[in-house]
Amino acid sequence: MDGYLVVRVGRELYALPLDIVREVRNLSRVTPLPGAPGFVRGLTNIDGSVVAVVDLGSALGFSEAAGEHTGSTPRGDAGDVVVIESRAMTAALTVSTVIGVRDIARIEPPLDDLPREISRCCAGTVRLGTDLATVLDDRLLPSLRARIEAA
Repeated sequence: MDGYLVVRVGRELYALPLDIVREVRNLSRVTPLPGAPGFVRGLTNIDGSVVAVVDLGSALGFSEAAGEHTGSTPRGDAGDVVVIESRAMTAALTVSTVIGVRDIARIEPPLDDLPREISRCCAGTVRLGTDLATVLDDRLLPSLRARIEAA
């Protein structure tokens, strides 16, 4: 069994592998970054390092303009974030709610109709009680980095 941090973004559940999760923390200040992609809320200082604050819902293709709840907070206030890191980058992800850590033994194949932004970094799905969660994998950070650099 592998450990995952389960988070809610709007109405959707996502599971992040613990090997990329550094911490969950509260951020009180986010500095806007002019010209950044819409899913980048800005920059913040975490333990002396400048880190991008990413609206996970927007990064995964949800749109506030379309009436979908992204789970983000206003640009100046990040609230609780999940800090993830890999060799590619470190990012602070805004989420609606941190559910907690779960051991997941069996991951089912991904759904066929996933948005492109999710399919790039989706390991599959898992049933958590009566809910279905999308399991994200370690391709999440390289995918975000490539999209930020392309902007």
